[in-house]
This record gives sequence, structure tokens and C-alpha cells, in this order.
Amino acid sequence: MVATTPKVAICQPEMVWSLVDHLTTANVALRSAAALGADLVAFPELMLTGIHTKVPEMLDRDAIDAALEAIARLCKALGIAAAIGAPVWGEFEKPFDAYLMFGADGTRISSTAKIRLMPPGEPLVFEAGKHRENFTALGLQSAVVLCREILDGRELEQELGTATQMIFWPGCMARPPSQPDIAIDLARRHRSWIFHSNWARHIEAPQIKHMGRSLVIAPTGEVKLEAPANETGLLLCWLEDSREAWKAMSFTPTTT
Repeated sequence: MVATTPKVAICQPEMVWSLVDHLTTANVALRSAAALGADLVAFPELMLTGIHTKVPEMLDRDAIDAALEAIARLCKALGIAAAIGAPVWGEFEKPFDAYLMFGADGTRISSTAKIRLMPPGEPLVFEAGKHRENFTALGLQSAVVLCREILDGRELEQELGTATQMIFWPGCMARPPSQPDIAIDLARRHRSWIFHSNWARHIEAPQIKHMGRSLVIAPTGEVKLEAPANETGLLLCWLEDSREAWKAMSFTPTTT
């Protein structure tokens, strides 16, 4: 079991229609988290585009690659790591729905592609990943489980292996209060920290309740911290007092 709490900040942002505004949000979150003492910021799935029906129109490879390069440069300048979701192209025409880890020196440590895409929409836009990559972040063996892959039971257990100490769980999901049980069980079985980073609201369905509510689950299965539903801000997992650990923040997007 990991003895100390990793200094991870979880960004719970507003979804908008603009790559530029999402990049601005990421920049503000990284700078704010670094000032607060974080070693790493975890963002939601597809942070640079959002998850909505206009994603195909936003798949500009040059613009997305440039945004990821900007994130890498800022990580190096601030000395902070970032875990962030973005489309990433490989040998196929369609991109992967990927989650990338950048080190505090700006190097790209890993890129994990979503394996089990949700029909009908996701397979039309993205290429499915083939395997789940394990990597080291903050000195801990780590892995990524994207959104509803958390429900994949035995397959997921085999993919994660036995040595995982941190699991990043980015998503875009409405999660009622009764639903973290699967993640709690996963944390206990693997004796891993789980960091769930979610969008505050869905741009095409802002009325949906139970968005947000990003989570930090300890290796014991204890829910250490939970962000409010449908609000934007940073969750600072190394602060035990939830009143201190949630930093409400608008990130000031300019496009609605």
C-alpha cells in the first residue's frame, strides 16, 4: 500500500465548443494547481475537444498536436505533470480517444487509447485501442481506465495486472451517489489510488444531474474526497479537509 497521498489536483472543467477555450482552461488549471503545491493535474476524457456531437468537426490534427505541445511546454515551465485527454493519431485515419501523461519536464510519458468504445457514436469517430499501457507517474506504477471501461470486470482486471498503485479514471458521465462502488472495490483489490476526473456539465445536456463529482479513492477503498456536482474547480487530493480541498474556479471560458 502507498503510505503517502500523491499530490494530485483534479480539474473539473466546463465543456464548451472551443479547443482554444479548453486549452485556456488547462493552462489556468495547471498554473493554479502548481501555485497550490500540486505535483500533477488530472483532466477529464477528451479535455481538448470535449465530448459532444461536434467532435468530428474539431479533429484538426495540427491544432490538437500544437495544443498538446503547448501543454508539454507549460508542464516543463511550471515543473508539474499533467494527465490529459485528447484525440491522438497513429497509423489509422481515425484518431484514438487517448489519455496522455506528461512529466514535469514536459516529456510525454505515455498515451493510453480507449479500448472499448461506446456504440453507436464513438466507433464512428475513433479507432479502438489494442492494449492498456502501464507507466510510472510520480514514482508510482500507474494505469488509465477511460470512463465506462470501469464496468468491464474481469477483462479490466487482467489488463491492469497486479502492481498498479495509481489508476486514473477520466470520463464524461453522470454518476449518481450510489455508483462509486465498482471503483471502490477496484481500489481495494489493487490497493491503488483512484483519481476520477469528470466534466462539470455536458454542453448538450446541461440539465443532467450528477455530472462533476470527481473522486479520490484511497487504496483502502475509502472515498477521501468528492467534488460537488455540476460545479467547476480543482480538487486537491492531499488535503484531508474537503472544505479546504475544493477550490471553486470558473476558468473563464470565452466561448459558449
